[in-house]
Amino acid sequence: MDKPLAIILSNTPQPSYRVVGELIAECLREAGISVLERGVPATSDERASLAKEYEEQNAVFFHNVAMGNFHIIPGMKNIALPAYEFSRIWNSAVEQLNQYDEIWVTTRHVAEVLKNSGVTAPIVKTPPALDRGIYPEKTDHAPRKPFRFLFVGEPHFRKGIHFLMYGFIKAFPDVGEAELVIRSGDTPGWDVLREDIKFAAEWLPANDLRNLYAENDCYISASLAEGLGLPIAESILCGLPVCANYWGGHRDLLTDGGYFPLSFVESPRPWTGAPQFYTPGQKCAISDETAVAAAMRDIVMSTPEKRREIAKKARENLLKNYGAASVRAVWAAHIAQL
Repeated sequence: MDKPLAIILSNTPQPSYRVVGELIAECLREAGISVLERGVPATSDERASLAKEYEEQNAVFFHNVAMGNFHIIPGMKNIALPAYEFSRIWNSAVEQLNQYDEIWVTTRHVAEVLKNSGVTAPIVKTPPALDRGIYPEKTDHAPRKPFRFLFVGEPHFRKGIHFLMYGFIKAFPDVGEAELVIRSGDTPGWDVLREDIKFAAEWLPANDLRNLYAENDCYISASLAEGLGLPIAESILCGLPVCANYWGGHRDLLTDGGYFPLSFVESPRPWTGAPQFYTPGQKCAISDETAVAAAMRDIVMSTPEKRREIAKKARENLLKNYGAASVRAVWAAHIAQL
């Protein structure tokens, strides 16, 4: 049989979904698969029409959508590409995913979340190659004056930005000791707590963002939960040492001696968001301002040699698990089974 035609359905505005979708498309193309990208049909009639459009072709539909928005194309082969952060998904999302032929996930965390929630459809770990493109590597780990911490992410409670800001103030009571740079797509009316906490409310092109990583001293995240953690991966590829908690998707990106650990407490998910996206038993990792402050002080007191060694070990580990050369055979095997 001819190789399948891969049709990636995606419409989420979130940058991480878009980036992962592009990486998955590249992996498919490298395996010799033709790829089309289409918007997500909104109704059952639109899904039936899409099925009819491709009924004469060996088409496989890849659904790159947010949890709760998974609807199969009837009569076709459907593969879900879910990403989720907290420890459980809700029942209606489980029912949706169990209609799929396969579920492809980027980390063991997402696989565990789905299995523990009751998903019985086949789950396959398909790590995308994260090292696509040019990553300028940081070579000088002598600290800036002041020492500069960086965080990149949406201003959403799950990202733990409040903990970063208050932890920073606790770690450095005097202005001028360090800086915290928070690059986000938006700042929703937040007050700047202090002049050395700097917000940049715009997304940079990929190359500019990668240069930004290399220009800072340490990347730090107090995120409560991540399905993967793309900015951490990008920081590592740029040779920037990272600080994060070892929970969720972070576990597949971090290795002993390859990051500054941020202590955390596994905790019930804070009650935010719409009730339909909650289910009893959802947990996350809380790294509060005290944990952030302690980590920041340790990082600032570390030597350039230690930061260089941490960054080197992290990059070697990431390329072993998510480098194009390492994942090529995994993708070839998955494609052969299609």
